[in-house]
Amino acid sequence: MDQTRIAPTTELITFGQEEIINQHEWLDYLSAYDNGHYFEYPVNLNDVLKLMAIGIHHGSALRAKVNILSSTFVETPLLKRAEFKKFAHNYVVTGNGYLEIRHNVLQQPLTIVNRLSLYMRRHSNLNDFVYLRQNHSEHETLVGQNVIHVMEDDLSQEVYGVPSYLAAMHSIQLNHSATLFRRRYYDNGSHAGFILYANG
Repeated sequence: MDQTRIAPTTELITFGQEEIINQHEWLDYLSAYDNGHYFEYPVNLNDVLKLMAIGIHHGSALRAKVNILSSTFVETPLLKRAEFKKFAHNYVVTGNGYLEIRHNVLQQPLTIVNRLSLYMRRHSNLNDFVYLRQNHSEHETLVGQNVIHVMEDDLSQEVYGVPSYLAAMHSIQLNHSATLFRRRYYDNGSHAGFILYANG
């Protein structure tokens, strides 16, 4: 009887491209460094804003907080509800909210308006503020006494606030990835016509 030895075979199954989550890119808490003109945020706010789009549960929870705040707000002659809602949205999402007090020619307070936290920076002198424009190539300097800066506390620096929900960043991204996987699996057509999904 002829016995031949068959080499074992190895099968490798992959699920798309390897994706590396760079935590340093998100949570760089070394400092809010001074670039010579203003301080940079310790986190990338563009990436923080993307979390609103990829996590529907995350985005709706933040919207609910904004709606609760604006519904309990009492309008004043200087600060209208619409401006306060913009301010609350900036604060809840980025951990920083900025209100600018605008004056008339007699230097009397005329109105209070929201300034987008995505473009606001603390000046290097830590008293004034800088509002960036046109891809950060131009800017407007705002006198510190005319700006109200409300921020969430951060234990590593006192220049900017940091949103408290960043600890849930990986959970938000994982839910987004799981949803994409289920959708692609269903669109592929290699299934029994439905997906039984258990969570918990």
